Amino acid sequence: MMTKENTRSFGRADIKLPAILKGQETSSKTWEEQALIYNISRNSLGLFLNQEYKVGRLVSVTAKLPKEFDSGYKNGEETTIWGIIQHCTLIGVNNPAGKYHLGVALIGDTPPISYVANPLQNYRLCGVDEKGLWKVEEAGKEFIVRKYPRFIVNIEVFLGQIDDRGQMFGGERVITDNISVGGIALFSSLDLSVGDCVKVVAAKYDFSGLAVVRNVTSKNNRKAKVCLEFLSARFPIDKLDTMKQQMNEMTM
Repeated sequence: MMTKENTRSFGRADIKLPAILKGQETSSKTWEEQALIYNISRNSLGLFLNQEYKVGRLVSVTAKLPKEFDSGYKNGEETTIWGIIQHCTLIGVNNPAGKYHLGVALIGDTPPISYVANPLQNYRLCGVDEKGLWKVEEAGKEFIVRKYPRFIVNIEVFLGQIDDRGQMFGGERVITDNISVGGIALFSSLDLSVGDCVKVVAAKYDFSGLAVVRNVTSKNNRKAKVCLEFLSARFPIDKLDTMKQQMNEMTM
């Protein structure tokens, strides 16, 4: 039974729904686990389960998904949809719903062709399709928590929210906390959750790109710290004077 549905464009809602997750353990062996879906939107799921799984791997989720969140799967019937693991976080051994919190970005009814050839292939998000589901591309390596060094840089950027059709419908101007080539952290009053897609625009530095929310901390003075990873664009940190100074200090 769904509760506390809010007014987010993605239609995110809290829910308690049993599901079966399946993934690839080795090239010839699969794993399967019963899980509990606790949060759902048109293009993402939040689940509790008992095992840790690798970020960047594909999984299939079989459940009776509610019709309000139909993005190509059957209305209210048990069906299987594929997704990419976005995060897997230990939440404590005494949680009755499961020891891990898993975030899955939904990609559609079937996996990419490359998955059939190599079920251990790692993937990363690269955009949103016309149905509002995520698009993925092959990643050469396993997910690394921090690929690029981050630097304390405070600049103004526009943070835009993306709806389930991939269109920007609102946002706010914010000040960054830190920046790297591949991501950014900032404080925002927008209603954002892990797995959401946003647009970051820094006009002064001729930068505009899509990003995925990787982490959201508790709010402070009505603002939450949001960590973003750019999907395809790379921030031109060489254009930042503060950045140049910090890089020089690192090499001294």
